[in-house]
Amino acid sequence: MYRLAVLLIVPLLLLAPLASTAGDKKKPDETKKPPDDKKKPPEEKKKPPPPKLIIAKVELQDGTSVQCLFPPKQTVTIRGKDVPPITLKIEEVRYLDLETDVHRVGTQTLDTFYGEIQTAEFNVRMLVAQQDVALPRARIKRIFFPEMPRVLTVPY
Repeated sequence: MYRLAVLLIVPLLLLAPLASTAGDKKKPDETKKPPDDKKKPPEEKKKPPPPKLIIAKVELQDGTSVQCLFPPKQTVTIRGKDVPPITLKIEEVRYLDLETDVHRVGTQTLDTFYGEIQTAEFNVRMLVAQQDVALPRARIKRIFFPEMPRVLTVPY
């Protein structure tokens, strides 16, 4: 009987210390955060894209030809005989021809409108003089904007 008691008690004595430490594991303090060796850079805000530069060659009635920077908010309104007044953003315009009584507006998509330009003046910045000026419609002969790059699609 003594041997039976030893065989039962000895394994219990050996397992007792393991059982008492199993539930006593120290949990890391949740309020304390481990120090970050890697410092996170401050989040960069997405910068808005730079404004488009709309540069055109302006030819005036007296023969003066200057490079001008047009503001992106500038618009051109033309009233035609067969179409209602059309307002175009300046970035959509390819050329303006005001030399004759019937004005022409050509667009970057190769549309052409004939009629009378209703826009009274164009607010531009002369690149060489670095000054803002308002060019009245009556003094402008023509305005040429650079062509936009075209996407070439080739049929298969």
